[in-house]
Amino acid sequence: EDMSMEYKIITAQNNIKRVHALAHAIRNKDRKAIKFAGSIRDITEQKRIEDDLENKVRELHHSNKELEEFAYVASHDMQEPLRKITTFSDRLTERYKDVLTGDGAMYLSRIVASAENMRSLINDLLDFSRITKTMLPYETVNLNVVLREVKSELELVIEETGTIFDTH
Repeated sequence: EDMSMEYKIITAQNNIKRVHALAHAIRNKDRKAIKFAGSIRDITEQKRIEDDLENKVRELHHSNKELEEFAYVASHDMQEPLRKITTFSDRLTERYKDVLTGDGAMYLSRIVASAENMRSLINDLLDFSRITKTMLPYETVNLNVVLREVKSELELVIEETGTIFDTH
């Protein structure tokens, strides 16, 4: 029978080596094995690299799990203040919709829009943290819509810095 096996050896210098032995039986006309031809290859470095890679993969899985847990806790903790902002914004809108005009109404509508954007970001953070469990399918997006959302989200920064978008 052909043979392929890995094993450890101890060298004369007391070093441990991992080797791979491969042998092929050479048979006579009666199919009796008369000798073996083969090779022995030092795979110590290859096995060290494989072991290191396995350790890195384990560390990465552990790190991803911690990140997922952090994202969940952080998003949960951020939702409570966001609920309060939304609740008080809704109350202001209901109670003072006739009194708030001009800049006051515009500022309040921006608070409401920003709170909704924050809710979306928190949900996106949760979705991102779950990617390790279930791969989300790619989807086609309209980059013009994305650009409009970015401009809306960063409106104040764009205004303060005099940023100009060139889409050509």
